[in-house]
Amino acid sequence: MKLTEAVPTAVLLWAAVTALALPAVLYGTWRVYALGRIDAAQVMDHLRRLISAGNRHRAIRLTQADTDSPVLRLAGFALRLRLPGADPEAVEGDGYRDGTVGQPFELRARDVLLGRAALEASPLEVWWQRVMSAATPVVLSAVPALVTRAAYAGGVAAVTAAVIAMAALATLFRARARRGLDLVADAMGPYVRREGDGDGDGDGDGDPTDEG
Repeated sequence: MKLTEAVPTAVLLWAAVTALALPAVLYGTWRVYALGRIDAAQVMDHLRRLISAGNRHRAIRLTQADTDSPVLRLAGFALRLRLPGADPEAVEGDGYRDGTVGQPFELRARDVLLGRAALEASPLEVWWQRVMSAATPVVLSAVPALVTRAAYAGGVAAVTAAVIAMAALATLFRARARRGLDLVADAMGPYVRREGDGDGDGDGDGDPTDEG
């Protein structure tokens, strides 16, 4: 007896597609979770406390605790960022000069941080798209497999539902991570320094990463 006589071709095709796609779905979902697992609100709470206590250098070190975290990378970028301050020679009608006319410093800082947030979100988007690309053929190939023979429908439906669930989780993790990046971009604006400001660690050497 041929294998295709015992198992419908549509089911075999679905099984082959699933065997190839499932590792990508599982690993991709885990990567999206790993990139966005750090709670942005908790990070901001710790950073505010450290900066308020005059420990900017420790705040920067905190952002270096996980170099894979987009949230921590964005926060670290904000703490190291220096932007030009107001231009005393700029006047209304003079046009755009370093964004100082008609745009407060914190708004300029926020714009820069939002742009950086989009850059930091790129790995999240790449892994999420890989999950979606791997899950889609499984779902599409499951449609004919479900209607070929009732004996296989239950197994096909269960595994396909699991793949759909993993894709949904990846989407939720991605959304949470994007919200975290937006939160950091909004909250870190006031902590961006102007060019020429001190380093914030009290030693006056211009290096915020040391203690002495």
